[in-house]
Amino acid sequence: MLATCCTNTFSKYLEPQPGLEGAQGTTVRVSYLLAAMMSHSCIPNTEQAIHSLADGLKFELWATRPIARGEQITITYTELLAPTAVRQFELLNSKLFLCSCRRCADPSELGSGTSAVRCSSCLKSRKAGLLQESADSEVWQCDLCGAKFAATTVLNLVFKIYEQMEATVNNPAVGLPGLEAFLAKYSRVLGPQHGCLLRVRYSLCGQYGRVPGYELPNLSSAQLARKQKLCTEMLAMLDRLQPGRTGRRAM
Repeated sequence: MLATCCTNTFSKYLEPQPGLEGAQGTTVRVSYLLAAMMSHSCIPNTEQAIHSLADGLKFELWATRPIARGEQITITYTELLAPTAVRQFELLNSKLFLCSCRRCADPSELGSGTSAVRCSSCLKSRKAGLLQESADSEVWQCDLCGAKFAATTVLNLVFKIYEQMEATVNNPAVGLPGLEAFLAKYSRVLGPQHGCLLRVRYSLCGQYGRVPGYELPNLSSAQLARKQKLCTEMLAMLDRLQPGRTGRRAM
Protein backbone atom coordinates (compact mmCIF):
# COMPACT_ATOMS: atom_id res chain seq x y z
CA MET A 1 0.00 0.00 0.00
CA LEU A 2 2.80 2.42 0.88
CA ALA A 3 4.59 1.73 -2.42
CA THR A 4 1.34 2.28 -4.32
CA CYS A 5 0.84 5.64 -2.62
CA CYS A 6 4.41 6.78 -3.26
CA THR A 7 4.34 5.92 -6.97
CA ASN A 8 0.81 7.16 -7.77
CA THR A 9 0.47 10.38 -5.79
CA PHE A 10 1.58 13.95 -6.47
CA SER A 11 3.84 16.08 -4.30
CA LYS A 12 2.50 19.47 -3.18
CA TYR A 13 4.23 22.11 -1.07
CA LEU A 14 1.86 23.86 1.33
CA GLU A 15 2.79 27.42 2.21
CA PRO A 16 2.98 28.29 5.94
CA GLN A 17 -0.25 29.67 7.39
CA PRO A 18 -0.20 33.48 7.71
CA GLY A 19 -0.17 34.95 11.19
CA LEU A 20 1.64 32.03 12.80
CA GLU A 21 5.02 33.05 14.20
CA GLY A 22 7.79 30.70 13.11
CA ALA A 23 5.38 28.77 10.86
CA GLN A 24 7.02 26.58 8.25
CA GLY A 25 5.62 25.05 5.08
CA THR A 26 5.34 21.34 4.54
CA THR A 27 5.20 18.93 1.61
CA VAL A 28 2.31 16.49 1.31
CA ARG A 29 1.37 13.68 -1.06
CA VAL A 30 -1.97 14.11 -2.80
CA SER A 31 -3.95 11.45 -4.65
CA TYR A 32 -6.12 12.08 -7.73
CA LEU A 33 -7.69 8.90 -9.09
CA LEU A 34 -7.96 9.90 -12.75
CA ALA A 35 -4.69 11.86 -12.86
CA ALA A 36 -2.83 8.89 -11.38
CA MET A 37 -3.70 6.90 -14.51
CA MET A 38 -1.83 9.22 -16.87
CA SER A 39 1.43 7.91 -18.23
CA HIS A 40 4.80 9.61 -18.10
CA SER A 41 6.75 10.90 -21.07
CA CYS A 42 9.96 12.94 -21.33
CA ILE A 43 8.20 14.84 -24.15
CA PRO A 44 4.75 15.26 -22.55
CA ASN A 45 1.79 16.94 -24.21
CA THR A 46 0.28 18.41 -21.03
CA GLU A 47 1.19 20.26 -17.85
CA GLN A 48 -0.53 20.20 -14.49
CA ALA A 49 -0.92 22.37 -11.41
CA ILE A 50 -2.23 21.70 -7.91
CA HIS A 51 -4.01 24.68 -6.36
CA SER A 52 -3.57 25.84 -2.77
CA LEU A 53 -5.11 24.27 0.30
CA ALA A 54 -7.55 27.20 0.47
CA ASP A 55 -8.72 26.27 -3.03
CA GLY A 56 -9.22 22.65 -2.05
CA LEU A 57 -6.01 21.35 -3.69
CA LYS A 58 -7.82 21.33 -7.02
CA PHE A 59 -5.92 19.51 -9.77
CA GLU A 60 -5.74 21.38 -13.09
CA LEU A 61 -4.48 19.88 -16.36
CA TRP A 62 -4.03 21.60 -19.73
CA ALA A 63 -2.66 20.68 -23.14
CA THR A 64 0.60 22.38 -24.09
CA ARG A 65 0.25 21.49 -27.77
CA PRO A 66 -2.44 19.99 -30.05
CA ILE A 67 -3.23 16.38 -29.11
CA ALA A 68 -4.31 14.14 -31.99
CA ARG A 69 -7.35 11.89 -31.79
CA GLY A 70 -6.26 8.63 -30.18
CA GLU A 71 -2.96 10.07 -28.90
CA GLN A 72 -2.18 9.25 -25.30
CA ILE A 73 -2.35 12.12 -22.81
CA THR A 74 0.97 12.26 -20.97
CA ILE A 75 2.57 14.22 -18.15
CA THR A 76 6.11 14.17 -16.83
CA TYR A 77 7.24 12.71 -13.52
CA THR A 78 10.75 14.16 -13.64
CA GLU A 79 12.92 17.18 -14.48
CA LEU A 80 12.86 17.57 -18.27
CA LEU A 81 16.08 19.60 -18.48
CA ALA A 82 18.02 16.76 -16.85
CA PRO A 83 20.15 14.41 -19.00
CA THR A 84 18.76 10.96 -19.78
CA ALA A 85 20.82 9.11 -17.17
CA VAL A 86 19.55 11.36 -14.38
CA ARG A 87 15.93 11.16 -15.54
CA GLN A 88 16.10 7.37 -15.74
CA PHE A 89 17.67 7.11 -12.29
CA GLU A 90 15.03 9.36 -10.72
CA LEU A 91 12.18 7.49 -12.41
CA LEU A 92 13.53 4.10 -11.35
CA ASN A 93 14.11 5.34 -7.80
CA SER A 94 10.74 7.05 -7.32
CA LYS A 95 8.38 5.36 -9.80
CA LEU A 96 10.02 1.93 -10.25
CA PHE A 97 10.28 1.97 -14.06
CA LEU A 98 12.60 3.03 -16.86
CA CYS A 99 11.27 5.35 -19.52
CA SER A 100 11.34 4.18 -23.15
CA CYS A 101 9.98 7.31 -24.86
CA ARG A 102 11.60 8.39 -28.12
CA ARG A 103 13.73 10.99 -26.34
CA CYS A 104 15.18 8.42 -23.95
CA ALA A 105 15.72 5.96 -26.82
CA ASP A 106 17.74 8.54 -28.78
CA PRO A 107 21.36 9.02 -27.57
CA SER A 108 21.30 12.54 -29.05
CA GLU A 109 18.09 13.35 -27.10
CA LEU A 110 16.17 14.46 -30.20
CA GLY A 111 19.26 16.27 -31.46
CA SER A 112 19.48 18.47 -28.37
CA GLY A 113 22.76 17.01 -27.03
CA THR A 114 21.43 17.29 -23.48
CA SER A 115 23.53 14.31 -22.36
CA ALA A 116 26.71 14.97 -24.35
CA VAL A 117 30.05 15.26 -22.53
CA ARG A 118 33.26 16.69 -23.96
CA CYS A 119 35.90 14.13 -24.94
CA SER A 120 38.95 14.31 -22.68
CA SER A 121 41.13 12.64 -25.33
CA CYS A 122 40.82 15.55 -27.74
CA LEU A 123 39.93 18.24 -25.20
CA LYS A 124 43.21 20.10 -25.78
CA SER A 125 42.72 20.27 -29.54
CA ARG A 126 41.17 23.27 -31.26
CA LYS A 127 37.81 21.49 -31.47
CA ALA A 128 36.98 18.90 -28.83
CA GLY A 129 34.56 16.15 -29.78
CA LEU A 130 31.50 15.09 -27.82
CA LEU A 131 30.88 11.78 -26.11
CA GLN A 132 27.52 10.11 -26.58
CA GLU A 133 26.19 6.76 -25.48
CA SER A 134 26.74 4.02 -28.07
CA ALA A 135 24.21 1.41 -29.14
CA ASP A 136 25.35 -1.19 -26.57
CA SER A 137 25.02 1.38 -23.72
CA GLU A 138 28.21 0.10 -22.09
CA VAL A 139 30.47 2.51 -23.95
CA TRP A 140 30.43 6.23 -24.78
CA GLN A 141 32.28 7.21 -27.97
CA CYS A 142 33.68 10.51 -29.23
CA ASP A 143 32.06 11.77 -32.44
CA LEU A 144 35.37 13.35 -33.52
CA CYS A 145 38.38 11.21 -32.57
CA GLY A 146 36.53 7.95 -31.97
CA ALA A 147 37.90 7.44 -28.43
CA LYS A 148 35.80 5.14 -26.25
CA PHE A 149 35.10 5.40 -22.52
CA ALA A 150 33.35 3.03 -20.15
CA ALA A 151 29.80 4.17 -19.44
CA THR A 152 30.41 3.93 -15.69
CA THR A 153 33.28 6.43 -15.93
CA VAL A 154 31.19 8.97 -17.83
CA LEU A 155 28.08 8.53 -15.70
CA ASN A 156 29.99 8.88 -12.43
CA LEU A 157 31.23 12.25 -13.69
CA VAL A 158 27.75 13.32 -14.84
CA PHE A 159 26.07 12.45 -11.54
CA LYS A 160 28.81 14.20 -9.55
CA ILE A 161 28.40 17.40 -11.57
CA TYR A 162 24.60 17.12 -11.42
CA GLU A 163 24.73 17.01 -7.61
CA GLN A 164 26.93 20.12 -7.58
CA MET A 165 24.56 21.83 -10.00
CA GLU A 166 21.54 21.08 -7.78
CA ALA A 167 23.38 22.44 -4.74
CA THR A 168 24.33 25.59 -6.68
CA VAL A 169 20.89 26.30 -8.16
CA ASN A 170 19.05 25.64 -4.89
CA ASN A 171 21.30 27.83 -2.75
CA PRO A 172 20.14 31.49 -2.83
CA ALA A 173 23.44 32.57 -1.28
CA VAL A 174 25.31 31.55 -4.43
CA GLY A 175 23.83 34.41 -6.43
CA LEU A 176 24.40 35.29 -10.07
CA PRO A 177 28.22 35.33 -9.85
CA GLY A 178 28.16 31.77 -8.49
CA LEU A 179 25.88 30.57 -11.27
CA GLU A 180 28.03 32.22 -13.93
CA ALA A 181 31.13 30.68 -12.33
CA PHE A 182 29.52 27.22 -12.53
CA LEU A 183 28.88 27.72 -16.25
CA ALA A 184 32.43 28.88 -16.88
CA LYS A 185 33.90 25.90 -15.02
CA TYR A 186 31.77 23.06 -16.39
CA SER A 187 31.35 24.33 -19.95
CA ARG A 188 34.88 23.00 -20.44
CA VAL A 189 33.75 19.50 -19.41
CA LEU A 190 30.16 19.15 -20.58
CA GLY A 191 28.62 19.50 -24.02
CA PRO A 192 27.37 23.03 -24.82
CA GLN A 193 23.71 22.05 -24.31
CA HIS A 194 24.15 19.58 -21.45
CA GLY A 195 21.26 19.42 -19.00
CA CYS A 196 23.37 20.63 -16.08
CA LEU A 197 24.28 23.78 -17.99
CA LEU A 198 20.69 24.27 -19.16
CA ARG A 199 19.38 24.23 -15.58
CA VAL A 200 21.87 26.92 -14.56
CA ARG A 201 21.13 29.05 -17.63
CA TYR A 202 17.42 28.77 -16.95
CA SER A 203 17.97 29.97 -13.39
CA LEU A 204 20.02 32.91 -14.69
CA CYS A 205 17.22 33.83 -17.11
CA GLY A 206 14.93 34.36 -14.14
CA GLN A 207 17.43 36.06 -11.87
CA TYR A 208 18.75 38.70 -14.25
CA GLY A 209 16.28 41.55 -13.82
CA ARG A 210 14.67 40.25 -10.62
CA VAL A 211 17.06 39.55 -7.73
CA PRO A 212 18.37 42.35 -5.47
CA GLY A 213 21.26 44.17 -7.08
CA TYR A 214 20.24 42.97 -10.53
CA GLU A 215 16.80 44.54 -10.94
CA LEU A 216 15.88 45.30 -14.55
CA PRO A 217 16.32 49.11 -14.34
CA ASN A 218 19.78 48.61 -12.84
CA LEU A 219 21.18 46.19 -15.42
CA SER A 220 24.03 47.42 -17.58
CA SER A 221 23.92 47.10 -21.37
CA ALA A 222 26.18 44.05 -21.13
CA GLN A 223 23.92 42.43 -18.53
CA LEU A 224 20.80 43.13 -20.60
CA ALA A 225 22.49 41.58 -23.62
CA ARG A 226 23.46 38.59 -21.47
CA LYS A 227 19.86 38.09 -20.32
CA GLN A 228 18.58 38.37 -23.89
CA LYS A 229 21.12 35.81 -25.12
CA LEU A 230 20.30 33.37 -22.31
CA CYS A 231 16.55 33.66 -22.88
CA THR A 232 16.86 33.28 -26.66
CA GLU A 233 19.00 30.15 -26.28
CA MET A 234 16.69 28.65 -23.67
CA LEU A 235 13.58 29.21 -25.78
CA ALA A 236 15.27 27.44 -28.69
CA MET A 237 16.07 24.45 -26.44
CA LEU A 238 12.55 24.39 -25.01
CA ASP A 239 11.22 24.15 -28.56
CA ARG A 240 12.99 20.76 -28.67
CA LEU A 241 12.57 19.51 -25.12
CA GLN A 242 9.26 21.05 -23.96
CA PRO A 243 7.48 22.21 -27.12
CA GLY A 244 4.24 24.11 -26.93
CA ARG A 245 2.81 26.65 -24.50
CA THR A 246 4.52 25.57 -21.30
CA GLY A 247 4.92 27.45 -18.05
CA ARG A 248 8.69 27.19 -18.34
CA ARG A 249 8.71 29.64 -21.22
CA ALA A 250 7.78 32.48 -18.82
CA MET A 251 11.31 33.67 -18.10
